[in-house]
Amino acid sequence: MTEPVKGPASYFPSIEKKYGRPVAEWKNLIRTSPLSKHMELVSWLKAEHGLGHGHANALVAHTLAETDNEALVGALHQVVMKNRQLRLQLTQQPNNVRVLPSPPRPPVH
Repeated sequence: MTEPVKGPASYFPSIEKKYGRPVAEWKNLIRTSPLSKHMELVSWLKAEHGLGHGHANALVAHTLAETDNEALVGALHQVVMKNRQLRLQLTQQPNNVRVLPSPPRPPVH
């Protein structure tokens, strides 16, 4: 049996039904807005687009959480790439530098 949707995403079907626009469109509006603070975005959606507080809050919370996750993944990728560059540089050093093998990776669940 499928788990019921919880959190802000549980509002999405009613948002699409009530306002006639897909959630992806609302998220794009939020991401392209010059505003960045949660409550500023909520107030903007309410004032400019007529959303109720709960719907605006759900859209903003979900969108900002996704944006934060994307930023973290991007930062992690940069660290991994820098680590690879450093390992490559170290392996090209004279023999007085010994590079240890990478530790085993934990299993992915």
